[in-house]
Amino acid sequence: MDTIHNILKEIGIANLNEVSRVSGGDICKAYKVRSDQHLFFVKVLEDSETVNALSQEKENLDLISQHYPYIPKPFKGGRLRDYHYLLMEYIPTIPATPEHWEQFGTDLAEMHQSSNEKFGLSYNNFIGTLDQSNAAHDSAHDFFWEERLNPLIRKSLSNQLLETSDVERFEKLAKKLEDILPDEPPALIHGDLWSGNFLHAEKGTFIFDPACHYGLREADIAMSLLFGGFDRSFYDAYNQVYPLEKGWQNRMDLLNLYPLLVHLILFGRSYYGQISQILNKFVA
Repeated sequence: MDTIHNILKEIGIANLNEVSRVSGGDICKAYKVRSDQHLFFVKVLEDSETVNALSQEKENLDLISQHYPYIPKPFKGGRLRDYHYLLMEYIPTIPATPEHWEQFGTDLAEMHQSSNEKFGLSYNNFIGTLDQSNAAHDSAHDFFWEERLNPLIRKSLSNQLLETSDVERFEKLAKKLEDILPDEPPALIHGDLWSGNFLHAEKGTFIFDPACHYGLREADIAMSLLFGGFDRSFYDAYNQVYPLEKGWQNRMDLLNLYPLLVHLILFGRSYYGQISQILNKFVA
């Protein structure tokens, strides 16, 4: 705890009433900090290969905050000796109501209507602890293959998590992507929309820890379904505002190949079976 106290002291957070560890993801240590007047959430990252993760997280939050109403406000970030930190607003959670889920679906649909000339983003960022390339592409299928699937396929092969035969199946899939994926404009998406990256609060549903970029909006919907799905009213409200293209349910597994490859690399072969089953579904 000495590290967090030293950081708080040097950035001028005084009159502390509480400093306690809280859940903060795979990369950082996270703390709830209460002073006499404010409640903060602080992430601390020891110097490592992911030294830019917190500064990019602030950039991601700043971008999404222009298009989504509920983002924890990032106050200050920087580096102190061997540590990087991000000081943010702490958001107390409350149990979800039906209104939370409906408004969440509406708010996400409205964010997804924010578009860009090309798929990608002006800077690269992270998905978990992995580098995420956001090089620009004109089409969804090129972006999904070149910047999402292919880099992780090669990394998985190098790490002996995939076989050459798996790579061949992926390459067959690549030739079908143009016909399978919807012809839609790039949408500003969260990029890592699972249950650990949002919370329900008094004002509404806050989203955080984005791996944002301009991509296929169905990728956010697919990720939301990967670990059991959100409340049904979320999807109903979303479709009332910005209806998904016909057949979207059939594309969810395909789009989830990306987060499953991420999990394969970070957590091991237990995710291989799901990946193989999806390939079997789309590649004869």
